[in-house]
Amino acid sequence: MAQKDSGSFWDEEREPHVISKNDRGDEIHVRRVRRGRSWYCDVRNFYSDKETGEMRPAKGIAIPDDLADEVAEAIIATGKKR
Repeated sequence: MAQKDSGSFWDEEREPHVISKNDRGDEIHVRRVRRGRSWYCDVRNFYSDKETGEMRPAKGIAIPDDLADEVAEAIIATGKKR
């Protein structure tokens, strides 16, 4: 569990679950984060910076904790309908 650093939007960030996205090295990070008294499930794409090789955040969404289970169930249900 990491506390806020000077450059972070979140007050607290848990270690992410990292999912490999493609052969370019892009990843999806899923982690639990806190801002103030509220907790979220943060799902964000990361890409490898071509110049530095550093992983950088791209688009994503922070889902309020109380909706995370419902959103996860909807994702699973949608994936099964292919």
